[in-house]
Order: sequence, then C-alpha cells, then structure tokens
Amino acid sequence: HNYEALGFLTSNNNQNFLAIGGSFSLDPYLEQAFVTRFDSIGEVKWRKVFLPSGSYFGGSRDAISVEGNYSLIMGSFYTIANGIENAQIFLIKINQFTGDTLWTKQYGKPGWHEFGEDMIRTKDGGFAIIGKTFLANNQPPESILLLKIDSFGNQVFRKEYPIGTTGWAIAETPDSGFILSCTMLYQGICPGCTNSDYMNDILVIKTDGLGNQQ
Repeated sequence: HNYEALGFLTSNNNQNFLAIGGSFSLDPYLEQAFVTRFDSIGEVKWRKVFLPSGSYFGGSRDAISVEGNYSLIMGSFYTIANGIENAQIFLIKINQFTGDTLWTKQYGKPGWHEFGEDMIRTKDGGFAIIGKTFLANNQPPESILLLKIDSFGNQVFRKEYPIGTTGWAIAETPDSGFILSCTMLYQGICPGCTNSDYMNDILVIKTDGLGNQQ
C-alpha cells in the first residue's frame, strides 16, 4: 500500500501549483519526499520523488518560487553515519516546468535530528530556514535552529537558541534582521501542575542580520 501526506501547497505566476509532502510505502517500508505540479484545473503535469543516497526516509515541508521559473523545496531526510541516526535538513532546487533537479544541499551535524518548519527568501537573494535541533536519542536539550543560506545553497551561518524548543515561522525585518515565532517549554509552574508537567508557551525572538539575539 502507498500513502501520501501533503505538507505544503504553493502557486506561481503561471497559474500552476506545487504540492509537496511525504510518500509512504509499507512493503517494503520507504518514505520519500514528493513534489507534484498541477495546473489550474487540477491536471497533473509531472510528479517527482526524492531520496538522497544514504537516506532511508524523509519528507518535504515548504516550497518557494525563485527567479527563472525555479522552485526551492525544503524538508528533512534521515541518514545513518558511523552507526548514528540523524535527521538533516535538505534543500532541492528544481525546474518548475520539468521537475528536474539543479542541486541538492543538506545541513546538519552528526548525532542530532534537525527539522525545518518555515523558509523565506531574503533581501540579499538568499534564504533563511527556521526549525529545531535536538539529540538523536530524543533527549534534551532541544533548541530553536536558524539557518542562513546563500542563493547557491551554501550555509552562511547557523544559530541555535536553547531558550526555546521549536521555531515555527520567520520574517525578515527592515534592518535585515529576523523575527522568529517560536515555542518554549516550561515545567510545573501553572496552577494545578506537577513538577512532571510540561507546558508550551509562545516565544518571539528578534535577531540582527547575523542571527545574534537582540
């Protein structure tokens, strides 16, 4: 059996749409990122699946259109390096008309799971990704993750903010800094809570153009 889960839907100026997400099969088990382009009446123009060498499952989370009729797809893949499982964020630049891949980039560090939740185009022509990072054994610490990427997919800087757990949305500010919409986790400080109860709260972080918290 095969299943597909939609992660994001975006449109371009040509009245076409890109649907992205994860494609699953159970026998054998396999999870891949997929991208499907369809027109304004729902006719499928092409469908592509992505699974980099060395990865065993993954899914796409966000997409944006860039100049020259290209799209940038963002998500995460799981890999095993030196016997250690870790999830890495990926970017794939594709041709919107054919689905052909121009380049693929991956970002992460061994022994950690890293996931992107939101991506924007920045004024300098690059990109910024917000998400989270945590140890591959699913134990704390868990931190907000900010990646700045240039137009060729090269990492410009990486910042972690341990005051929160997940970054969900990002916007660029007039001073070329960033506003990060995040969540933070606190323990047992509400009426009726016990010391083992964890609660989420909203956290907003302002940074400069290099990701330094202000």
